[in-house]
Amino acid sequence: MISIFLAEELERATTDIPDTYFLQYFCDSRRDECNTGVAILRGLLFQLLQLQPKLIDYILPRFEVEKSSLFTLETLWKIFEAMICDAMRSTGHESLVRLLLENGAEINLTGELERGSRVTALFCAAARGHIAVLQLLLKKGANVHDESETLGYFRGTALVWAVGKGDKDVALLLIENKANWQAKCEFDGLTLTMLMMAAIGGNVAIVQLLLRKGAKIDED
Repeated sequence: MISIFLAEELERATTDIPDTYFLQYFCDSRRDECNTGVAILRGLLFQLLQLQPKLIDYILPRFEVEKSSLFTLETLWKIFEAMICDAMRSTGHESLVRLLLENGAEINLTGELERGSRVTALFCAAARGHIAVLQLLLKKGANVHDESETLGYFRGTALVWAVGKGDKDVALLLIENKANWQAKCEFDGLTLTMLMMAAIGGNVAIVQLLLRKGAKIDED
């Protein structure tokens, strides 16, 4: 009874905390099969999938290859770690960014980083795959056409970087918010199209997306 009470209190306490997930699992002294590491991880994975269904992408590809071996403790732990990292990645301290914006932070300011990099907040969020922060910045009016420079070899928009990285979710979000999918970038002294960046990275899904948008294969 005490454990149930504590779980309910913890769940209630975290309900209103942004970027927070509450997972729980109860072992059962009457059922040994529920008290194994595999059973516990499967229970936690199920809860994560309920909170973020897109995380199924971490399971299906492995299942197609590993089949029954997917349900070993070692494999489930690797999947669990990856899903937790993804869940953390998607938030990107949204509440902190919101607080800064509400207190006058300049949304389109270009900041200087190490080795001459000059990037916008939108570019940083896109480059790190922080979807929640990206959505917030776009809602607040961040300029999707601003260019950033990184490490002396790249200059381009957040969309170009997402395309080159192969982050389809970020690319789609930016395109939906009027980012120019025809924009070019400078990469290591070369001028490349968006389609070239996607092809160089071997990102089939992004290439297909750009072709559907009307990108031309033979464009210089």
